[in-house]
Amino acid sequence: MIQYGDTMILFEDGKPKQFITVTQGQTYQNKYGAYHHYTFLVKPGEEILSKNGTGPIYLMTPNPHLITETVPHKTQILFMADISMIILKLCLKPGQRVIESGTGSGSLSCSLAAAVGHKGRLFTFEFNKERANNGKELFAKLKINQATCFWRDVYTNGFLKGDDVENQGEFPQENSVDAIFLDLPQPWLALDHSKKMIKKGGRICCFSPCIEQVQKTALELRQQGWKNLETLECLKRHFERRVKQEQSLFDDVQKKVCTDQNKRVTYSSGINQAYGHTGYLTFAQYI
Repeated sequence: MIQYGDTMILFEDGKPKQFITVTQGQTYQNKYGAYHHYTFLVKPGEEILSKNGTGPIYLMTPNPHLITETVPHKTQILFMADISMIILKLCLKPGQRVIESGTGSGSLSCSLAAAVGHKGRLFTFEFNKERANNGKELFAKLKINQATCFWRDVYTNGFLKGDDVENQGEFPQENSVDAIFLDLPQPWLALDHSKKMIKKGGRICCFSPCIEQVQKTALELRQQGWKNLETLECLKRHFERRVKQEQSLFDDVQKKVCTDQNKRVTYSSGINQAYGHTGYLTFAQYI
């Protein structure tokens, strides 16, 4: 059952719309009317009607996919095709420790935190102070306690605990993390710091929108002794279900319309246009 204080994802008109924290005495208003928050104290996914008895909405428990669809876009975010490939190729599993640099809107951060579970740790670093604070608020709102967000320029200061009083909480130690993800304009400038943090056998992923960034990153990775380099691009394409009426050969010969002879054929067809380029994922392993 949903309780006061829970943060849920509100579905309206069949789509995830926003985060909403169920608060005693509050009212949610949309084009269908008013919804008192006490009517939200139901099981997740149950239909909730407005005071006028119209416009059903639904409250769903946050999960990585719904968070990605709902989180406000402070920056360009990674979507499920890239996120799933990152988690797979970094070999993430519960209990591991992961560093992320480039928190952004926190979309990937929530998926990484879910992958390592409550016994794992996610240390995420963001150069922009406003986005760093937004990340902290998002983790607190969604009760993602295994994630810690730091405001820091990792090019200059790296990932170890320093003298900056702004950052509180547990920092990663040298040679202690299983995987690193870099979403930076110049990821090659953070590779020295990354090498200090990664365990033997650990993996790194660098996200870059441009192939020139990939080339510089790959060159620096090779010079530092990283192995098993691989660059991927993930493109997503939807398929639709379609139905067409197929006329029998008998109808063509007799020039008659025999509806009982006609067949309804269901088939799938890919949409001609795939989702466009988001970026390149460069993976490597420290051996």
